[in-house]
Amino acid sequence: MTLTFTWLLPGSYNIGYGEATTLFGAVFLGAVIALSQGWDLIPVAIYGFFAGVGAVIVGIRIISLGLTKEPILSGIGFIMAGLGGVLPAPLLGLLKKNKTFRLIAALVVLVTALLWAVTFYTSLWGHLASFAKWMPATMAK
Repeated sequence: MTLTFTWLLPGSYNIGYGEATTLFGAVFLGAVIALSQGWDLIPVAIYGFFAGVGAVIVGIRIISLGLTKEPILSGIGFIMAGLGGVLPAPLLGLLKKNKTFRLIAALVVLVTALLWAVTFYTSLWGHLASFAKWMPATMAK
């Protein structure tokens, strides 16, 4: 939530990463609560649908604006994560009944997770180097 209120990232990165993280965090929290209580997942899937549409839009826009050092990788990560949010709502019945469909959905989620892992670890590597000598204004001489 800090990103949403303080605008820590430069330019439009806060919108793409900070607000999307908050939105998907709420969906994941709702899914965890629903699963742990044995509740129906349809309400979470509907919320996830709209969060997914937003992620697809962010992914397309990251690619079209050439944001990040790897816009294609980042954009595809957002698009695939978005599809993971968009597809369950209309296909929830198939997910419950069809093992092959569940395996395909799991594969999409796995590939998405791998894309985000690559994005995260390469960003972590670069950010550590770029902030190695950074100091808050209160500590600067």
